[in-house]
Amino acid sequence: MTPYSPELNPSEQVWSYLKQHWLSNRCFDGYEAIVNAACKAWNRLCSKPELIQSITSRDWIGL
Repeated sequence: MTPYSPELNPSEQVWSYLKQHWLSNRCFDGYEAIVNAACKAWNRLCSKPELIQSITSRDWIGL
């Protein structure tokens, strides 16, 4: 069994940020509305590379 450490997985941090800032506390009319909102949130995040770097980096890594 593999240990589960979402705090160490950068993709988990990205997903958490998307949910907290652009996808939470909303009601959607259906599947297509959910997909459209997720795509819009993803595109907003992709337009901010410095934000991606800040939410996925870890000070203790030392890179």
